[in-house]
Amino acid sequence: MIETPAPSAVEVFPPTATIALLLIDKIGPQGLQALISSVGSVENLLAGKADPLAVKSLPQSARQRLAGFLRNPEASPYWEQAERNLEWIAALGGTVLSKRHPCFPQRLLELVDCPPILFAMGNTKHLTKPVISIVGTRKPTPSGSRTASRLASELAAAGLCVASGMATGGRILHHLKHNAPSHRNTIILAGFQAGGTRGAALRDGATELKIHGSYIPVRAEVAQLDMLSAHADQNELLRWLEGFRSAPQQVFVTHGEASASDTFRHLITERLGWEARVPEHGEEVSL
Repeated sequence: MIETPAPSAVEVFPPTATIALLLIDKIGPQGLQALISSVGSVENLLAGKADPLAVKSLPQSARQRLAGFLRNPEASPYWEQAERNLEWIAALGGTVLSKRHPCFPQRLLELVDCPPILFAMGNTKHLTKPVISIVGTRKPTPSGSRTASRLASELAAAGLCVASGMATGGRILHHLKHNAPSHRNTIILAGFQAGGTRGAALRDGATELKIHGSYIPVRAEVAQLDMLSAHADQNELLRWLEGFRSAPQQVFVTHGEASASDTFRHLITERLGWEARVPEHGEEVSL
């Protein structure tokens, strides 16, 4: 059961307004942050306490769309789309947290570009407790790479490993270098592993992996957890497509294994009656 505290009493406007503002072209999270910095809050913006055309940090086109939205927010297509998004999130059992929600992580508020809203699944009360979070990058600085290597070594010595993805790059490579050679360790693949990745090689029983120019023996036990993938499955993608107000001229299925992509193409055509195809690698399409 998902336990969701009631929003704070000081939150006058529901997250619908924030989501609608984020949907306006050329605004996005950073643009909304600039807006809030200029006018103080979303409430002030909706209450007409600021002139959107005067916010010079936004492109002229975004300011004009914003002005049109503010004339009658609830009648705009952005508001309608935001409400559909909220309904979709609620159907999945999720929660939308604005900065004023009591479960919004307080340390995030210290960031210069703090996200204006969060989409959370599960018990949001856990967000109010102390946690450790490791954020990585595919192109680290030399200092960041050294830090990742040192952290991986310390975690391995303590019998711990925290990672995600398909082992194509980033700090997971350091974790694998330190953990894969030992039969005492277990490597858990939490989610889908695309063909050609180190994750897929591990899944298929590889006895060694090439990492940073060297071959690392794999003696650790390897386990696969298919149910933890963060990617939407066929039913979720179909539910998203069913929310479209009008059918697109063409649907391109571009992400997934060949057989799964072709199956999904058939489902789109059969269930929605839309034109769908799986383009060839390198194919160019004129839109």
